[in-house]
Amino acid sequence: MTIYDTLKSTSSIEVWMSLVFEEVEKAIASGNGPFGAALITPNGSLAAVAHNQSYTKNCAIEHAEIEVIRLACRKAGTRTLLGYHLYVNAEPCAMCAAALIKVGVSHVFYGAPAENDGNPCLSLSDISKGARTPLVIQGGVMVDLFKVQLARARQQSKSQRPHP
Repeated sequence: MTIYDTLKSTSSIEVWMSLVFEEVEKAIASGNGPFGAALITPNGSLAAVAHNQSYTKNCAIEHAEIEVIRLACRKAGTRTLLGYHLYVNAEPCAMCAAALIKVGVSHVFYGAPAENDGNPCLSLSDISKGARTPLVIQGGVMVDLFKVQLARARQQSKSQRPHP
């Protein structure tokens, strides 16, 4: 039985975010960054789920959001995902935000806010403001759960690095 099975009586946002939580665990287990995403069709069904694969694919742009967009576009046989909803454990970076707007995703639900880690730090809402159709954004969804998961993953990553 999965988390998804046990949450059928809760809100759909919590169900999809729980699926994202499971996907983040897969990312962590595979040695990738602790990020996961799910795309939901306009009629409310799961289009795709993915996690960060930057390390296993040796490519810095293999973020969960980029991979889930690729999977959903291939599955739907289209270049756009108009009206789809994205669920992700952390606020998407600038690159991913631009990709979401480009393909027509309408809503983004995320858990933890972005941390300034030295990367370009335009926020999701900053990038959305310049879009023809701005994203509807809801942050802080199950934030405490995702903050704990991210902190655990970062601590685990630090302990696995070789000492100088």
